[in-house]
Order: sequence, then structure tokens, then C-alpha cells
Amino acid sequence: MMLLGCLSNSVLNRLVTSYSNEAMAGMGIAKKIDMIAFSAAQGMTQGVLPLVACNYASGNRERMGRSIRVTLAYTLAIACAATLALFLFAGPITRCFIDNGSTVAYGRDFLRVICFTCPSTAVSFMVITVFQATKQKAQPLILSLLRKGSLDIPLMLLLNHRIGLQGIAWAAPLADWMALIVSALLFIPYFKRLRGK
Repeated sequence: MMLLGCLSNSVLNRLVTSYSNEAMAGMGIAKKIDMIAFSAAQGMTQGVLPLVACNYASGNRERMGRSIRVTLAYTLAIACAATLALFLFAGPITRCFIDNGSTVAYGRDFLRVICFTCPSTAVSFMVITVFQATKQKAQPLILSLLRKGSLDIPLMLLLNHRIGLQGIAWAAPLADWMALIVSALLFIPYFKRLRGK
């Protein structure tokens, strides 16, 4: 997964640098800012993993389900708030990192696209956490691989060819939302079975 993440970033950098240094700097800033929301979602979902695992192991399905629902609600609320804030204040936030007008414009535009990964990432991380906590191996691996490398690289190449620079930025949200659909298809029936045991 780390290897695919590095490969994904390498492809991203290669494609964006073919446009301009300012575009590359703007994308770098946008990705770093988005990483804060990404880290918050990962931290919250990983923090609840032991609670879910303990309740799963003890057979307390009601408490396990409640902890999953509450964590998902808080994580999703924070992710949606982050999306709104990053979209509305993309320019001023980007300007905190650099004062070059062209780079700020690229960073603002990229951030307004990339911020739409926040809600889908929050839900996907929660699904992966539940699968990990309940001793599932294949599902978390599949979902993690879908997010980075297997969907976003082909999308970057395709959208760059069709749309150009903005297409590269849209690859990450599209890949994340596609991974979210797969997450839901795997998780909903599994969670119903889990609560019924």
C-alpha cells in the first residue's frame, strides 16, 4: 500500500510538472493542506479500533454497533466541515504557505477539488477499521488498494488526456468516491450479519 501511494504521488508529480513549476507548487500545497483532514479522519477511526475489537471479541454487538455509529457520525461531521472550510477559504489558506499569485491560484483551484475527498475518506477509513477490528483481512486490503494506485493512477492519466490539469486534480476525489461505493457494497451486508450474530 505504501508502494502504491509512492507510485501514485510519482505519477501525479510527473503529470503536474509537465505544466509548470507553479502548478506543481500549488498541487503540493493543496495536498499538504488536505492531509490535515485526512490525518484527522484516520486518527479518529484508528482510535476507535480497540473499542470495536474488544466489543466484537466479547460478543457485545450492541455496544460495538453504537461505537461505530457514533464515531462515523463525528468523523463525517468533521470531514464535511473541513470540506466546507477548505472550499470556501481555499485562497486565504493557500496564501498562508506562499505569496506567489500564480501558485496561490493553482493551489486554490486544486484545493477546491481535492477537498471533496474528505467525506469519502472518512467513511472509507471507518469501514476499513471495522473490517480490521473484526478480523477480516481481504476487505481492508482491497479497499486500501482501491484508494491509492489502482484507481487514481488510471484516472489521472485518462483525465489529464481528456481535460488537462484540472482532470489530474479530479482523479483523487473520483477514485475515493468510487472506493466508497465499493466500501458500502462490502460493508452494509457484513454489518447486518455482524449485528445479527
